[in-house]
Amino acid sequence: MAFSCRNCGKPQNRPGLKFCPDCGLPISGAVLPDSCRGTAASGPPGRRRFGLLAALMVTAIAVAGGAGALTGLLRSPPGPARLSAQTVPGPGVLPGTRPARARAPTPPPDAASPAPVRKAPASPGPASPAPAPASPAPSAGPSEADELQQLAAVVRQSSAARRITVNATGGVGNCTVGTGAGIAMMNQSIRTRQAALSAVSSLSGDAVPGGPALISDLVQAMNYSISADHHFITWMQHAGSAGTCPAPQNGDPAWDAGMRLSGLAMTQKSRFVTGWNPLATQFGLRTYTAYDV
Repeated sequence: MAFSCRNCGKPQNRPGLKFCPDCGLPISGAVLPDSCRGTAASGPPGRRRFGLLAALMVTAIAVAGGAGALTGLLRSPPGPARLSAQTVPGPGVLPGTRPARARAPTPPPDAASPAPVRKAPASPGPASPAPAPASPAPSAGPSEADELQQLAAVVRQSSAARRITVNATGGVGNCTVGTGAGIAMMNQSIRTRQAALSAVSSLSGDAVPGGPALISDLVQAMNYSISADHHFITWMQHAGSAGTCPAPQNGDPAWDAGMRLSGLAMTQKSRFVTGWNPLATQFGLRTYTAYDV
């Protein structure tokens, strides 16, 4: 009749076997004395000790067998192990399971969009030479209107000197102006004409049609008039010495010389006003006669 150990479950078919040789506990269905019936844990102390000793003996035998096998291994070392084609699972992977596919590491937020790299400031190269100063553009000369305006101012001065001379010579001649006052007036006329000559010397007349000829005629007229004024001063000195009224004019050498130079000045003045008056009319300036300049 076969029995199985109620502890380890291994069948035991040896008749009369009461304890399992594998685990040392009573066999299920074995005929046991009344003192050994039941589980080893519920039996009397003597039986429990016997079962424990049997288990210890079996364990000692198993350990002795393992030690003998270990001694045999030490005496004859095993041959070189052959690598198996089976892939060895990595650490943390249970046998019989497929290792999970490694996921690509998710880059941190900053790695997705790298910060802009600041470029170092470029080192300044050699300073480029300063551009050469541009040559100044030729300044535009005075316009026709500008030169006519300046020439008109000179004509006004000459005209003012002409009036002074006429008043001085006429007043001394009819004794309404003393010889001393007349001479002072003639000196004023000379200074006025000289100032006009200085002003006209800065004019070229190039911007005015026939401008250079106009200026030349006016300059010659004023030079003749200044020379005539000097002779009229000498005549006034003669008239003061004579003490007669009216003062004699014709026949006096100084008076005659003055009148001759005045005639030459009048010729140049006539030529001047002939060219001046059309321009003055065009630009709204004053017109003159030869006796006004």
